[in-house]
Amino acid sequence: VCGFMFGTVEAGKTSGLTADFGTMGKKLRDPVLMRFFFRNQLATTAQFGAFFCTYQTVRCILEEKTDVGTWGAVGGASAASLAPFAPSRHFRRNLPWAAALIGMDIYSGGLQK
Repeated sequence: VCGFMFGTVEAGKTSGLTADFGTMGKKLRDPVLMRFFFRNQLATTAQFGAFFCTYQTVRCILEEKTDVGTWGAVGGASAASLAPFAPSRHFRRNLPWAAALIGMDIYSGGLQK
């Protein structure tokens, strides 16, 4: 769900839909712009989904199978999940959002303990 929302926000910013709300109705009827919007939304959603799936999987494996502790697991999972996306210019723009997801995961995990 978070990846879908981040994808929608990013697609709106890059397509110019959020720049001027007064002309949004005309822009929404442009099929070329809407194809660009949905393609961009899908790409960002897929990247965030792959990122967070990798993060959660690696973190769980490190916490359950090794003796690195919570912060070691978070660090290892962060490095493993962010490294494949670092070369992508599209994803590098979204690294603050990725860090926010990791922060929310740490915060919610701390509340459960």
